[in-house]
Amino acid sequence: MSEVILVILQRPDTALGLLRAAERLAALANGAHVNALAAAPTAVPALKGAYNDWLAAPRATAVHAHWHALFDDIAAAIAERGARADFIVIARPAEDDDRALRQVFRTALLKTGRPVLVVPPGELARPDFGRRVAIAWRQDEHTARTVLPALRDIAHAEHVFVLAGTREGRPAPSVPQILAERDVAATLHLLPIGPGGFGEALLAKAHELEADMLIMGAYSHSTLHNLVYGGVTRFMLDHADLPVLMRY
Repeated sequence: MSEVILVILQRPDTALGLLRAAERLAALANGAHVNALAAAPTAVPALKGAYNDWLAAPRATAVHAHWHALFDDIAAAIAERGARADFIVIARPAEDDDRALRQVFRTALLKTGRPVLVVPPGELARPDFGRRVAIAWRQDEHTARTVLPALRDIAHAEHVFVLAGTREGRPAPSVPQILAERDVAATLHLLPIGPGGFGEALLAKAHELEADMLIMGAYSHSTLHNLVYGGVTRFMLDHADLPVLMRY
C-alpha cells in the first residue's frame, strides 16, 4: 500500500521547489504517490507548466504523480483532500501573500489533521533532506502526533537529533520513549529556555548540527476566528530556511 503526498501549488515561483520536495518526501516514504493540487485559479496555466517541467525531468526512479486543479470552494476541497493524504507539502508563507493564499495555508495546517511539510522559498540547501533530522521535542500530544507518522520516513536518516528545552530547577528531559521504544538512535541536545525567543535558539541549534529537516508540533489560538500562531511556530513560519514538518 502506497502513501499519498498532497503538494499544494499556489505560486509559480515556488511550484518547482515544492514538487521536488514532495518527490524527496515520497522517496523517504518508499515511493509514495504525489498528488499535485493547483489551488490558485488565475495561476493554473503557469502551475501546470511547472508541473510538466518537473515531471519531464530525467530521474533514476519513476515518480507516480497526478495533477488536479481547483477553481472554486478551494478551502473546503483542501480540507477534504488533505484529510485523505498521509502528508501535505506547502510553501512557507511569504510577506506578500494575499488573504486567499494565507487561508489555503491555514486550512492545510489547521483543518486537515495531517502532517504538513512547510518548504522555504528558493532552492533547498539539501535537496536530499531527511539525512540529518532534528526533532524539536516537547512532551505533549502535538509533538507526538507529528513524530509518529514521520518515524518510518526517518528510518534511514544518518543522524537524528532531539532538541529539548530545559528550565532551571526542573528535571532535564531525556530521549523520548516514543523513539527509544522503536530503536531510533537519537542524540539529545538540551536548550535552555530563557526570556528570549526559543524559536531563534531552536533554529540556530538546527543550523549548528547541520540538520536538513526539522520536525515539530504546531500551535495556534483562535479568537473570533482570527488565528494567531504560537511563538515558536510563528518564528519558524517567518524564518525557517529548511523543510519543517508540522502537525496541529
